[in-house]
Amino acid sequence: MKNRIIAALIAGFTIVFLWFVDGVFVAYILGRCDPKFGCEGAIMFGALVSSIAGSLTSVSYFTVSTVLYFRLSIKPSLLLAVLVGAIMAPILNLVGKSTMELPVFILAWVILSMVVSAVANYIESFIKTKNT
Repeated sequence: MKNRIIAALIAGFTIVFLWFVDGVFVAYILGRCDPKFGCEGAIMFGALVSSIAGSLTSVSYFTVSTVLYFRLSIKPSLLLAVLVGAIMAPILNLVGKSTMELPVFILAWVILSMVVSAVANYIESFIKTKNT
């Protein structure tokens, strides 16, 4: 249980961290700031959006890993959690540019997080069983 919680938190934190690094890079290295909110405002808004998405991904990852653990005895790894977060961060960039309503965004993000988490867990399980 403890490993699943840590892995879920790492998956969510990876999204927030990658979005923060991207926001700082775009604002301060490339010099592209929002005209209304400025560089700091754009970074803070990105942090808010990525925190929401990271939280949803953590809950989704934990749910999927718990179900797969009890159904198929698949144990999540920390590397897998980082991989899921790294896959979801660029997807958040694409989804963030769409004009979805907030409830639709939340539902779509939860479903997408669960699908990516399940596929990653199955692939890792397949690789582990293939090597043994």
